[in-house]
Order: sequence, then C-alpha cells, then structure tokens
Amino acid sequence: MKKFHYISILIVMMALTSWSQQLPQYTQYMLNDYAFNPAVAGTKDYYRGVFSQRYQWTGIDDAPRTFIMSANGPLKKRNMGLGGYLMNDKTGPASQTSFYLSYSYIVKLNDAFKASFALSGGIMQYVLDGSKVLLEDPDDNVLSNGIQYSTLPDAGFGFYLYTNRFYFGGSAPQLFNSRYNFFENGINGQSSLERHYYFTSGVRLGDESSALNLTPSILLKYVDPVPLQIEGSIKADYLNMVWMGLSYRHEDALAIL
Repeated sequence: MKKFHYISILIVMMALTSWSQQLPQYTQYMLNDYAFNPAVAGTKDYYRGVFSQRYQWTGIDDAPRTFIMSANGPLKKRNMGLGGYLMNDKTGPASQTSFYLSYSYIVKLNDAFKASFALSGGIMQYVLDGSKVLLEDPDDNVLSNGIQYSTLPDAGFGFYLYTNRFYFGGSAPQLFNSRYNFFENGINGQSSLERHYYFTSGVRLGDESSALNLTPSILLKYVDPVPLQIEGSIKADYLNMVWMGLSYRHEDALAIL
C-alpha cells in the first residue's frame, strides 16, 4: 500500500493539478503562436525569436514557473519553414524540460489564402526532486530523497490556414502517449503524455491605411477528461508602433496586455 500511495502522489504532481492540462498555458498566446502550433513556422516573411516567462501565484514558494524560448522562419524559395523551441516548466518538486524541432510545408491555395502543414518532434524530460517531498516514512525506499528522471520521445502535428489579415489553425502535441517511468525496480506509474488539441483563430480589422487596427482572437484547448478551455483576446495596434489589449480566460482570469 505504501508504494501505491507514493506512486499516486507522483501521478498527481506530474499532471500539475487533478483538473489541469499537462502543458503550460500563456496569457499572451497571440505573441508566441509558434509555441502552440508548429505550422506557424515559415508563414511570416522574416525569422522571429521569442522569449517568454510566466510566474504564477507570485510570492508563494514553489509556485509554477514557465520559461520558453522559440525561433522560426521561412525557406522562401522552397515554400518551407523551420523552427524549434526550448521550454522549462517547474512546479514544486516536479519539473519538465522539452526541446522540439519542426518542419512545415506551405501551399498557396489562391491569391489570398495559403495553408501550412507541419510535423514536430522532440524529447521531454521530467524530473522529480525527492528531497523536496515530505514523506510519512522517512525510510521509504520507493520515493527516495534522490532525483528521479523520466525521458520521453514526443511528436506533434499542426495546420495553419492564413491570409495577411486572417488565420485559423490547429495542432496536436504529445501524439505518442508515452508513459512515465521513474523507477528502476520495474514499478511504472499509470500517468502518460496525453494528447492535447489546440485551435486558434484571429482576424485583423481595419483598412491597410488605417492608423488603428483591432485584432480579436480566440484559443480553444482540449485534453481528455478536462472540459474545453476557452481564451479570447483583443489587441489594438496604432500605426504599427504601439499596441495594447485585453485577454480573458473563461472562468479563470482577465488580463491587461
């Protein structure tokens, strides 16, 4: 019973919370769309690098922290895009580090619309620091005070339909459903990398010559058995020099951008 008890604790920690998605969330999702969808790579006519960090529950020890660094750009003469990102997500004694590379192929549908299709692949390493876990039995040898590792392969798919003023895309990371394996004694946890599904869409309102342009957008997130999560935002650009906006996560938070 003791071994089962601590394995159950481990499963809950790796899921972050019992009703949460496994992958981190970002309030300013529209500024790092490649992190959600590898098909974004190559859809702009320039290379772009983005660094994001997120601190949740500031002032609370071991609160969730997320860092992500991404870069992507086009191979114009071949209608292709390349990209990659490095991410670290830490909550208390558990942390996740991921590294992905992606390839996209872009098809011109007509004078206005293009479609991008992408595959991504990489590895995830989950780490559990046993020294930060308070055990009922200090001599328990299943979850020791050492550091436990689990390294898993992963792959994802994405598509992206876009014009110079509109976009709609979807992606599915964690396609392999790989299982965590932290213990060398053959005891495997029941937790695995669950498939996530993201859908995004947005449109830029206003004339090309307008000083002020508004861009409403929406992000839908789903992973079984969590209910569908909805985020929406509206961003105002003035002369392509300054911008501000609002973002709302359903039944969770309102943010000023």
